[in-house]
Amino acid sequence: MCIRDRGSLGGDMFGGRYEVKAGWSTGNWQYVTGGAKVCQARVRTWAMLDARATVLWRELPVAYFDSRAGLSQVTTPGQQDPVATFTSSLDARILGVTLWAGTYAKTFPTSFHLVASPESSLRSPSVGTSFSIAGVPVNVYGYAAGTAGVDFGLHGSGRASCSNNPITELDFEMTGRLAPEATVEGIAELSIGVRGLLEAGVRGRLTLVRLALPLTVDARAKWVPASNAVRFTANQALDFELGTLDGRLSAYLSALGQDVAEEDLFKWDGFTYQTRLMGLDYAVGMKNAALAV
Repeated sequence: MCIRDRGSLGGDMFGGRYEVKAGWSTGNWQYVTGGAKVCQARVRTWAMLDARATVLWRELPVAYFDSRAGLSQVTTPGQQDPVATFTSSLDARILGVTLWAGTYAKTFPTSFHLVASPESSLRSPSVGTSFSIAGVPVNVYGYAAGTAGVDFGLHGSGRASCSNNPITELDFEMTGRLAPEATVEGIAELSIGVRGLLEAGVRGRLTLVRLALPLTVDARAKWVPASNAVRFTANQALDFELGTLDGRLSAYLSALGQDVAEEDLFKWDGFTYQTRLMGLDYAVGMKNAALAV
């Protein structure tokens, strides 16, 4: 089964567009190999997100995500602790910069949890001056810093059985979250000491813009005896989050250009805007399984 959604905001001068694709398949089979009865359950899912912005008639990439994941469990009669093999591939980019690209495969117990948060950081050159007051060196500098990353989590569980009708044992569930995020901050520092050698002072951080596009997916395939069918449910949501003007003031100590300690003095909240770009809920009963959608 495959679903697709797309949308756009604004116009040709300033605007944006997105496209989302997602799909899944499930199955539960029995076969004989080498004279032994083998039962296999399988769930596969895939998703793609492509978000772009238009600035002065020029289209720019904002976030791109393409992921495929599969969970396969094989068991034989009398096996007490079956395991599942998980395979995945991921291509994640923010503002055209690749944050994570590759494949992964591992054997787990029948439930698993994977979490990752790859991140890249950028910093502008510092602008400011140093001077002396009563022989004490004083430094006043400012710069901009940004981070771009992806918060990724995937969780799943399932089971296969060697009963006479294996589809009646089907119960697979997979949930995932992908949240591309980007933040740009303005930073100002006032310190005493020799800059780059040893200095102590206060540092203020102000968020200029914070963007996030969290995508969440939840899918489950389970045999429902009352309806004599596999019940498949899926929920997907894509949100847009924008924040600005939150910040904090901290005291810090730096040696040889590296922070030794930093302690927050106080923080404040800025403005946050959140809206749902896409929300899809599916529930369908599927008979005549084994099933491969």
